[in-house]
Amino acid sequence: MLDPHWVFAGAVLGLIGSIRYATAVTRGSVRPNLVTWSLWASAPLIAFFAQVDSEVGLPAVMTLAAGTGPLIVIVTSSITRRHYARLGVIDLACAGIAIAALAIWLGLDDAPLAVVFAVAADAIAALPTRA
Repeated sequence: MLDPHWVFAGAVLGLIGSIRYATAVTRGSVRPNLVTWSLWASAPLIAFFAQVDSEVGLPAVMTLAAGTGPLIVIVTSSITRRHYARLGVIDLACAGIAIAALAIWLGLDDAPLAVVFAVAADAIAALPTRA
């Protein structure tokens, strides 16, 4: 079992990183792709709710933080209007995988498999930012 101190430390550090990026958005030094950041928010949040449904416990806090951080960036960039949205093939693939995760979780009541799909969508969502 993961020590609760590490769970909260990891969650806080992740949120600090997202807040720093959101600050860079307000300064105009970065312009996040809303499509990618939306996928980075949705996949962990789907996984978080599936974990809660499966009664995973405290480790789900880290997953919640992983989804909340990108939401902070999305809200900040939407308010400041310093963002762009480019929808490509990879983005559509990630959206499809995230929708599959929701369908598996809600339709088949298979939360562990939904988490696997959500993690896959999150990993693939990083590809557009590497290009």
